[in-house]
Amino acid sequence: MEVYRRPANRFVAGFLGSPAMNFVEGRIEYKDDNAYFVFGSHSILLPALIRNALANYKDQRVIFGIRPEHVSLQPIPGQTQNTITGTIKVIEPLGEQADVCLEIGIDAKMIARVPAESDIQVGQPIIVYVYAEKAHVFERGRAGNNISLMVR
Repeated sequence: MEVYRRPANRFVAGFLGSPAMNFVEGRIEYKDDNAYFVFGSHSILLPALIRNALANYKDQRVIFGIRPEHVSLQPIPGQTQNTITGTIKVIEPLGEQADVCLEIGIDAKMIARVPAESDIQVGQPIIVYVYAEKAHVFERGRAGNNISLMVR
């Protein structure tokens, strides 16, 4: 579980878990002393805990990683601003849960694990909430190091 929760690099993060961790390429930006992961029109406020570790990556391309179970249809307490809009492409029922594949931009997809009874349909535009406290930021490349671990 430690390796699952704190993968050393992108390869390990993508290898463990089913479905695999979501990876989205973007860049790190700072505004008002806060660090953000930015891709397309989306902006995710990153936890203050990793802000200093990301300082060397300001305005650089990085990979944002988030597990499907940390992407929700419901607002996450204290993090209502961390939303991503997309379109539902596939819903895979798994009993009490379903994996929902979202198109979130050009060549960008994300999987969210949601309750099976969620009232959603393929083709529907949707807003999902990202639990940024559980996110990881990796250096680019298939085996990019987990920058988030430099302070955790």
